[in-house]
Amino acid sequence: MKLLKNKNGFTLIELLAVIVVLAIIMVIATTQINNTIKKSRADSFLNTAKMVKKNADLACAQYGASLTEDDIKNATDYDPDEYSITWTSGTITLAPQDGSKFDGVDFADYLCDGEEASCETDGVNVNASNMTIGFSCSDSELSS
Repeated sequence: MKLLKNKNGFTLIELLAVIVVLAIIMVIATTQINNTIKKSRADSFLNTAKMVKKNADLACAQYGASLTEDDIKNATDYDPDEYSITWTSGTITLAPQDGSKFDGVDFADYLCDGEEASCETDGVNVNASNMTIGFSCSDSELSS
């Protein structure tokens, strides 16, 4: 019986080891990519909240004390499929719609330092599931 001394190729164990290493690298990369995407979405939602605040200020200057929630929505590049805007008791609230790209993003986790449940960034209060902006529009504010 002759022994083959010159083997070509890889053994099954070697191939499995390479596949396992590649799978581990893929899991790590996927986790990092998902975190980057969620951080980008949180930043995008924060920028939207800042834009809503600026546009609400402009609408206040235009409409005065007769300003309504619809006026704020119309003054904003508002996508009702992505988020909702409500204005009650001097607070504008932006909340992601179910099924939107912002749904399920923990804004506080990505935008607040440490383990805080909420924080304030550039006049926007960031919570886990929404963002609020203190806002009121009255004739006394307009005359000052």
